[in-house]
Amino acid sequence: MPDVRAPRSQWVDIAKAISILLVVFHHSQYSFTPQMAHVDEVLLFFRMPLFFFASGLFLRKMMGYDLPGLLGRRIAPLLYLYVIWSLVKWGVVAGVPYLRGQPSDLSSLLRIFWEPQTTLWFIYALALYSLLAWLLRRLPELLVAVGALLVGGAALSVGPVTDGPFALRLARFFVWFWLGYVLRDQVAALVKRHFRWGFLVAIPLWGMACHFLIVSGANLHAWALPLTASALLAGLVLAAGLERSVLSAPLAAVHG
Repeated sequence: MPDVRAPRSQWVDIAKAISILLVVFHHSQYSFTPQMAHVDEVLLFFRMPLFFFASGLFLRKMMGYDLPGLLGRRIAPLLYLYVIWSLVKWGVVAGVPYLRGQPSDLSSLLRIFWEPQTTLWFIYALALYSLLAWLLRRLPELLVAVGALLVGGAALSVGPVTDGPFALRLARFFVWFWLGYVLRDQVAALVKRHFRWGFLVAIPLWGMACHFLIVSGANLHAWALPLTASALLAGLVLAAGLERSVLSAPLAAVHG
């Protein structure tokens, strides 16, 4: 089977870029209509599962690290990035208003490791997911996947669909990170060979499902698993198609 590691596939970076742009859309909506809020809730099952699934595709090399290698080559860079950007955001959101004499929550910086700022939590989650995946690497992959799915389903059944406490968000999305690692070769083969069928089938079906859920106002908790699975397939084949377009380089650059 093809190895998704070599060479690094641009469609994976494009998939992450799509997720990042949807996150920007989520955080840039300041005046939700009820229908737009429902659209944003539906997109939750697209943006974060796709981001973590794509991130999991490149874990194979990390799984071979010893503990110092894991901490130095994987965990520390992610934590460094997370802390730096947390400082930047804290300075803008809390520090600047404080210097101007306005009320401000200066203690928020001290809570970033258990109450991450909403726009940066996914970076911290990547570090925690990487550590957890490494610790679970010797267990049967299917057993871990089933356990993560049960935990994720339970976490999704409580609280709001979007955002919510950090612990709930962590529990909800680890399964997709793990499945990206487990299904890396199968996904690479599927996306590369059959993305045209994906464009004809997966994306329209996901679009119709979203339209139905948005119009009907259905309970999204009940549709979480099929909606996420179909969104992953649609997002991956969309990324593979965009890799062949003039947008490939700009989108890949979004992820960096």
